[in-house]
Amino acid sequence: MSDPTCSILLVDDDPAVCTTLGDVLEVMHHQVEPAHSGHEALAACQRRVFDLAILDIGLPDFSGLELVSRLEKSHPEIEILIVTGQASYDHAMRAVSRSTIGFLVKPVDFDRLFAITAGVAQRKHLARQNQILLKNLQAAERSWESTFDAISDPIAVMDAKGRIQRANGAFHRSFGAFVGEVVGEPASRVLFGRPAAFPQGFCSEIGNTPLVERRYDLATPGSFEISCHSAEINKEMGVICIVRDVTQRAEAELERERLIHQLEEQNAELMRYAYTASHDLKSPLHTIKGFLGLIETNVKTGKTENLEGDLRRVSEAADCMGHLLDELLKLTQVGRVVNSPEEVALSSLAEEAVDLVFSELGESRPEIVKVTPEMPVVYGDRQRLLELFVALVENAVKFLGKTSRPRIEIGVEHRTEGPVFYVRDNGMGIDRLYHEKVFGLFDQLDPRYQGTGIGLPFARRIVEVHGGRIWVESEGLGAGSSFYFTLRGHCELEPVSGRASAWPSPKRDG
Repeated sequence: MSDPTCSILLVDDDPAVCTTLGDVLEVMHHQVEPAHSGHEALAACQRRVFDLAILDIGLPDFSGLELVSRLEKSHPEIEILIVTGQASYDHAMRAVSRSTIGFLVKPVDFDRLFAITAGVAQRKHLARQNQILLKNLQAAERSWESTFDAISDPIAVMDAKGRIQRANGAFHRSFGAFVGEVVGEPASRVLFGRPAAFPQGFCSEIGNTPLVERRYDLATPGSFEISCHSAEINKEMGVICIVRDVTQRAEAELERERLIHQLEEQNAELMRYAYTASHDLKSPLHTIKGFLGLIETNVKTGKTENLEGDLRRVSEAADCMGHLLDELLKLTQVGRVVNSPEEVALSSLAEEAVDLVFSELGESRPEIVKVTPEMPVVYGDRQRLLELFVALVENAVKFLGKTSRPRIEIGVEHRTEGPVFYVRDNGMGIDRLYHEKVFGLFDQLDPRYQGTGIGLPFARRIVEVHGGRIWVESEGLGAGSSFYFTLRGHCELEPVSGRASAWPSPKRDG
């Protein structure tokens, strides 16, 4: 690598001196421009930039001292070297005191001249390199700032005490609305929404394992994964904290856990179903087998007077088994055999269910049943929703008991979580111990009442398929029962006849 060079303005009223010094300096590869007066020197400085000015004190238009003063004001980047004769030594010393780098006495010592110009060239070269490095550094900082701010995940840089030193745009957008200006705030207050939980700085407290924090007071509520990494910040150990929105992942994990729990419950229920079904199916089989044996014996002995009654018993037992199997098949089809969803007016659907129940009983509809006329219109499986109301109305009718003034009400309550539908009676009531048991398959609390015990499990399955839940409320025996249920998921409310409804949009479980 060659030695650095510089551009030199050579000012002397003696052309011979300019020529001699210029030739010597150009041998050292410096760029030299001569000037023979102060005005020529100032004009040259307007045309180009010089690193060094070598000037004589005695000039024809104004003194070298005045030129030094003007150059210091108009071109402070130029270094100045005074060349003077012995007679002007005192003037040269005054010039040196005016921020020049030194002086040379004529005749010039070339070795010293070379040393001075080499030093100037080296300084200017280093200054230019520093300027380049500074520009590159500033460009790198701008690039880093742009990248830092463009990252979609919130990022904060903290000192060792856990106070935020800087944060990117995503961090300000997510947490700024909650806390205002985040810089200078304790990170634990910003990230966790509470006073500093870790007074010594929370990085060491958190460790290397990311935390998942659920926040619903932010501009973008949800679940956030917070991870911390140690880093040297301003010559001290600090923390870089990365916050990642994992709301969808957290919801997927919750949904997975819910499905696993549901599957476990269904498997356990299936085992109970299998045991109970085998038990209940064996009863009519024993009846059929017993009477067939009796019929065979009586036929052989010629005792046929009871044959008709025995065959009727066999037929009734077969019908019972067939009905039980049909009910089980219907239960297993809920959720698998899906009818096309449609708009369903629940009030008219409930009226239809009441008519079906009492027509099957061979009775006209009594006045004891009241249906709220203003229930919402939903979008769902109409056939299944009809079966839901039929099952609940059948249950209410069955357990009215001997109430003096029986009453069945079907309607809706508008609660904070949305519409809650109900089928209510003032009949026998249910002890609190059995509020959940009534939805178990074949769980008949009172064996005196006929039925397969599948109605309420069937109703629960329909509600679950529609994304809702069902439960019973009763103060106990003799206090009547209220079966409540909700409809969510794909069962959304649709406006009817241009009238907007109060049905809320489906919400994610929090």
